[in-house]
Amino acid sequence: MNRRELLKWCARTLRVGIAAVIGIPAVQYVLDTFKKSPRESAGLTRVKRLKDLPPNKPTLVPIMGRRLDAWTQYEATIIGQVWLIREGDGEPSETTKVLALSSICPHTGCQVRTLASSPGFFCPCHQAKFNQAGDMDGSTQAGAKSPAPRGMDSLECQVVKHEGTGDLWVEVKYERFKQGDVKKIPLA
Repeated sequence: MNRRELLKWCARTLRVGIAAVIGIPAVQYVLDTFKKSPRESAGLTRVKRLKDLPPNKPTLVPIMGRRLDAWTQYEATIIGQVWLIREGDGEPSETTKVLALSSICPHTGCQVRTLASSPGFFCPCHQAKFNQAGDMDGSTQAGAKSPAPRGMDSLECQVVKHEGTGDLWVEVKYERFKQGDVKKIPLA
């Protein structure tokens, strides 16, 4: 092998190496777009013991989960909040119904609060009112037409028994929905 052939061989090897350094991450990036989105793989999260929820009174509960931005993954951080309402009076059981409502207003995304004067909720940004079940009241606190396009977003919720202690827990599937739309459209 002469010097010229050796240089050609080295140049080809260098080109293949550079192509691999650039090409392999590019292929991985394209293939990652076909993987399941976090919303599709998200399941139910245990958020509160059932006995700690007062009957027929909204309780604001943080949802802990994994948050991912462009560079960092945060394992245990607050990703949202939900209003939990234990329906019915009496001793809680596995058949107790719990209503889970997103604390995010469907109008512009403000945090919905409870009304002090009556059962229900309101948005402090535009004064939209919602009843205890999260449905639109139809007016604002000032009496004008509600700007909210729909009622509060309900979330999937269930009561389960803890395997070890036997305590009853509330589990919620936390999702976010498109704001300003009449339809409840999940965000990815």
